[in-house]
Amino acid sequence: TLFAISSALLLVSIASPEPVLRLTGPSPFLATEVDRLAALLLVLVSGVATVAQGQARRFLRGEPRQREFALLGLALTLATMGLVSAATLVTLGCAWILTGALTAQLIALRPSGRRSGPVTGFC
Repeated sequence: TLFAISSALLLVSIASPEPVLRLTGPSPFLATEVDRLAALLLVLVSGVATVAQGQARRFLRGEPRQREFALLGLALTLATMGLVSAATLVTLGCAWILTGALTAQLIALRPSGRRSGPVTGFC
């Protein structure tokens, strides 16, 4: 569904010279805006996420942490979409931090139900 919404935004943005969607939060420093480039990147992000989530669903079938993985994956996708459509530096920074934190949680998730310890190196 995120892919369909992103695709619709892309189609509408092609015909419009102005940004298609503008959302402002409670503060003027928190805002998102979808123009042609952002719409194209949203399609790319949601398309890759759809393929990755589908593969993960099949691979993790029967695992006790499958639902948690799917929710973290969805949250990461939404945070990345916020990163792509950020209209202010504050929004970009918030989405960047959220994306990093969610990525770390996904990496630390283990199938056995235990989380791994802190990452100290690559070797």
